[in-house]
Amino acid sequence: MKTTTILLLITFFFKGYSQSPTIDIYSNYDDEINNAYYKDINGLLNKFEGTYVYQNGNQLFKLVLIKKEMQFNSRFYQDMIIGGYQYIDANGVEIANTLANVTVVYPNQLMHFVNGYNLLRNNNRPICSTCFGGELRLSLTMTSPDRSSYTKLIIRKMFSLEDNSESLKIFVTPKRAGERSYIEGTEPPVLAPLLPTGEYVLQKE
Repeated sequence: MKTTTILLLITFFFKGYSQSPTIDIYSNYDDEINNAYYKDINGLLNKFEGTYVYQNGNQLFKLVLIKKEMQFNSRFYQDMIIGGYQYIDANGVEIANTLANVTVVYPNQLMHFVNGYNLLRNNNRPICSTCFGGELRLSLTMTSPDRSSYTKLIIRKMFSLEDNSESLKIFVTPKRAGERSYIEGTEPPVLAPLLPTGEYVLQKE
């Protein structure tokens, strides 16, 4: 009886494991598998963590990024980056501030105002002609506080050999609202980015 129980437990364990595989977040795969765990096996997301600040006169963009492990998004588990931000425009007016929400535990971590996990190779769009071989960038989505505007952040981690400082070079671009209603045969509307389109260098605090 004891042997039978042990065999049943082993069978159950391997059955569960086969149904919930662990997959490298950086591997090539066509379709996500329900209940799988897309794991950052080699710690590729770690280098992006931290608090980073861009300031130009009155304009300020502060970004906090945190790595979260094994987060369930209603379909599968994944390691990912979540965060919050503060944006003050050139006139000194605070346009948005979601920094207080970084510590909120949402049912789905994709509800954070900054989130994502996609790692981009050099030849992924936008193509990075100045990236060194094997360098990976990070693609995140930044959402306005009222969730009416979406911005794509393409992030490159930079290290200075002169003073050992760290920074993020961020390309800001509008994100197409493919889910919104629009006339068939036309392009989906483009939602205005929360901060002006362009490139920003944020220094790590």
